Amino acid sequence: MSIFLGGTGSANELEDYEEGTFTPTIKFGTTSATSYYSQHGVYTKIGRIVHVQIHMNINNMGSGTGNAIVEHLPFAVGNISFGYFAPLGIRGRISSGGNNEISAYVVQNSTQLYIYRCDHSGFNSNTTLTHANFATQSEIDMMITYPAAF
Repeated sequence: MSIFLGGTGSANELEDYEEGTFTPTIKFGTTSATSYYSQHGVYTKIGRIVHVQIHMNINNMGSGTGNAIVEHLPFAVGNISFGYFAPLGIRGRISSGGNNEISAYVVQNSTQLYIYRCDHSGFNSNTTLTHANFATQSEIDMMITYPAAF
């Protein structure tokens, strides 16, 4: 069944609407966190635009090293020709150093995002957070909107 907004022409047709849940995970380099108190994600997809909310309360980060990568987004990110950053709300024993903002970078043609800090020291001064920025027990809450792949 199609929904039409503002008229019955094809330009006014909403072809795709979906809501659901998914289970996000975090890894550092190639090693995933070993246990969670809770982890869940919810999404709404309207056309190609995906709105995601993620909550992870991590019991044990594990021993991995490397970049902080959230995996298992509900839809692959579109093949966009530019990077796509989005601000994040992160709480609970995560250090970004100083007054740096935390943001996410969604990876084209994948279901991953990298967690970055933006240190405002100049152009292209973003640094990926790593295992060293997280306490053994950390909590992550984030909302992000991204274009899905065709």
